[in-house]
Amino acid sequence: NSNNENAPCPDDADTTGSDDPQWLEACRREEAIRELLGRSAGDRLRTSDVEDVALDLGISRATLYRLVAIYRETPTVEALQPKPRGRSKSASRSQV
Repeated sequence: NSNNENAPCPDDADTTGSDDPQWLEACRREEAIRELLGRSAGDRLRTSDVEDVALDLGISRATLYRLVAIYRETPTVEALQPKPRGRSKSASRSQV
């Protein structure tokens, strides 16, 4: 959502942050991934740390590894916003 591009992520005491659930989830992901990368030695992530963070975020390890790769390339909250699932509404179905 473009109106959140410069919106700060809320901290635990902040109740004035965005009410966009996707933005809040991206903030949660960014904080967790930043902490995970801070614990790692170089580029290698410990499997136990990855499992813990994935469980905390409610995502699979594979999804977390994808998000870490995205964050390393583009270290922004916007890059971590959840993507809509399924086919886009504008996608046309092939005629049979």
